[in-house]
Amino acid sequence: MVRVILSFVAAAAAAAAATASPDKIDPSLWRLLNANVTASAMVELRREPGRLDLELPFDTSADMVRQALMDATAASAAAVQALFHPSSSSSSSPHRHLTSACPGLAAPEPLHLWIVGRSHIPALTRCVAEYVASLDAVLRIRVEEVEEVDTTAPTAIMIPREDLLPPLWATEMIRAPAVWATGNTGQGIVIGLIDTGVRSTHSLYASKFRSDYNWFDPINKTTTPHDSTGHGTHVAGLLVGDHGVGAAPGASFIACRGCTKGCDEAHVLACMQFMLCPTDAAAGNENCTKKPHVINNSWGSATSKDVYQPAFDAMESAGIVMVVSSGNAGPHCSTVGSPADYRTALAVGMMTEYRYLNARSSRGPAKNDTTLVKPDVSAPGFDVYSASNAGDHLFEPQWGSSQAAAHVSGMVALMLVANPALSPAQVRAAVITYVETATVDAAATTNCGGLNDLKFPNNNYGYGLVNASYAVDGVTSTVSKPTTVAPTSAPTPEPTTLAPPSITTLAPTPAPTTTRAQTGEPTPVPTTTSLSC
Repeated sequence: MVRVILSFVAAAAAAAAATASPDKIDPSLWRLLNANVTASAMVELRREPGRLDLELPFDTSADMVRQALMDATAASAAAVQALFHPSSSSSSSPHRHLTSACPGLAAPEPLHLWIVGRSHIPALTRCVAEYVASLDAVLRIRVEEVEEVDTTAPTAIMIPREDLLPPLWATEMIRAPAVWATGNTGQGIVIGLIDTGVRSTHSLYASKFRSDYNWFDPINKTTTPHDSTGHGTHVAGLLVGDHGVGAAPGASFIACRGCTKGCDEAHVLACMQFMLCPTDAAAGNENCTKKPHVINNSWGSATSKDVYQPAFDAMESAGIVMVVSSGNAGPHCSTVGSPADYRTALAVGMMTEYRYLNARSSRGPAKNDTTLVKPDVSAPGFDVYSASNAGDHLFEPQWGSSQAAAHVSGMVALMLVANPALSPAQVRAAVITYVETATVDAAATTNCGGLNDLKFPNNNYGYGLVNASYAVDGVTSTVSKPTTVAPTSAPTPEPTTLAPPSITTLAPTPAPTTTRAQTGEPTPVPTTTSLSC
């Protein structure tokens, strides 16, 4: 690669800009720019030679992961940055030439999203796009992706805490109280929350919000935690809340506001950078040792896209477990989108109190790989009470795979107390192994991907209903050197149980059986582009 230096001459820049090919600019973005629309855009950056296939082993320290990723695109990011930064008064500076060629330039400096090797330009015009595309450091320019959170309205009146009777049915359903009874409540484990923010003063979990390196808001740059919709507040309660609400009441948590009513790609990725190396609120100082052990991602898309995959790979290398809601785009097949369809994501479907899958829960198989069973597991998520954003002592019910994912994130915290040496791959393998299937109220029909609901795994329930007691018992052993384990693809109609890698297991007590109701079969149809979490 010919490195672009910051002091390239104005004549070269002018010639390149005049002949810039739209080949680097995504057609959908090009149409917007030609219509004089200012667009929020992502610039894919060229990596340094020798860093094209950056792979880091599990258990690499977070600061090493961060440094390797920053170094990979630092020069390319600097070349883009130079166009927007008035660092030189020279008439030949990139910025001076750009402002001369593109009058009225008022765009803020691009944000280097090193975790994925991109720069974000929030207000891109055609003139600026042509100059950016002329850089050898740039591979592609496209429209920024936007995801959504499904902020469901309460289905009942908000209630004060004293009216709750702990533990709640959802934590009972995943057998979390049995783990708490052993003294394991998630103590010492930190859970990360990427969501709409959090009401950190809520009585359900105020003492669980870590004292520092605990909050980042890439949207409005606020230093005081807050929640724009109440979605993150509700999810936080299901992670660590007291009174039988949260799955890991002894754990602590940190939060990043990556979403409002939607989740802009740049904001979500900025949150992931914060999670990998959290910053303090006062000065923005990074401390990569403050990273969480598991991150709850109750956001996503009903479509398949790879834009977040590099960030998930970085988390995997740093030993961070990524739990993701499967989405609320059901009941049709192949409605699980990204990032739930990633192999490094522990995707969770939504079950009701009566142990059957809610109709809105997204189904597999994954669109990016039809042999991949998704969701991985299911958990309670319908009509679940947790913290309300309306007051520090108020509670409300919400529903969605967002709530189901939160229960699994809390369960992962319990597992990591029992065995801190588990790699993310080992956690995923153990979660899908130690499940309940006999108690799942599934239909005796062939479901999505040709797999019968009564045979597990399948593309509705995944491997089954999560069971915290089984999972904690199963991983309570010494673990040999961690190994990288490929996620499981769809089995034949007679699937076998997958044993977790390098884990000496304890046989769980058989789950009680129930009579299964016969329900209709979801029909495979083309999916829409609607987004949900």
